[in-house]
Amino acid sequence: MVTDRRGVMHLPMAIVLLIIMIGGLGLWFLMGTWRRNMETQLRLNRCVAEHAMALKNHLNLIEGTNTAIQGFRVMIRAAEVALQFEAIPPLIQASEAVVLIQSGSMATWELKRAAWINKGCGKWGDIPVPLPSPPVRRGEPDTAGPQLLEWRGRKSDGLKIQISHWPRSAAAKIGPKSQSEFLPDRWGAEWTSFF
Repeated sequence: MVTDRRGVMHLPMAIVLLIIMIGGLGLWFLMGTWRRNMETQLRLNRCVAEHAMALKNHLNLIEGTNTAIQGFRVMIRAAEVALQFEAIPPLIQASEAVVLIQSGSMATWELKRAAWINKGCGKWGDIPVPLPSPPVRRGEPDTAGPQLLEWRGRKSDGLKIQISHWPRSAAAKIGPKSQSEFLPDRWGAEWTSFF
């Protein structure tokens, strides 16, 4: 309470102090809310970036190993034409080893997809959109060994990773960044809008 020498309360000063206190508390609450929202956004961005990079690396591995399988298939065909049949079994085994690498990568990605559905980014209230599964399929092996993993649909559409935690959200698109057959890093990731 604010008083002068005679003990009379100064009402205008008390009102000003009350307004300053209420404004300070309101600003403190607003800054706390803003901080929590920014921490949530940063957590979601980090989580989406981690999964986008994992998917990008997975797709680049598929592309790179497909190139290796294609090379083995060409060498097997060349051995057949040159009538060097003793060279074919080791080439088929090498091609099958590359297929095992692809299968291991696909299985690892499927485990990440299952974990994503169960926990999202690790906080209660996260609403994850299921992680995409690359639409690839392998044909039946022929005399030249295993077939390549073939993409079903349009690659240019890319794949999207999304998660939200009200009032924040994060999303990334993973798509082809180069059509060159000789570049090892053909897939890229970029931030995109949530929908």
